[in-house]
Amino acid sequence: MGLHITFKNIESTDAIKNYIEKKVAKFEKYITYPMEVHAILSVSRGEHCVELTCHAEYQDMVATAKSDDLY
Repeated sequence: MGLHITFKNIESTDAIKNYIEKKVAKFEKYITYPMEVHAILSVSRGEHCVELTCHAEYQDMVATAKSDDLY
């Protein structure tokens, strides 16, 4: 599994990277194909946004969440 993390208007920290890696690792239980995951983390006007894009075999899955807290 390949994981790419992009930060926009937010500082990159090891704690955030480890948290994302831990959560994304759970995908391996459900998806047996090789996959690429791209996480985009951004902050706009105090609102945190996370967008995950998962490319597995012939399927693309996208999830977006917005909150006041990044975690």
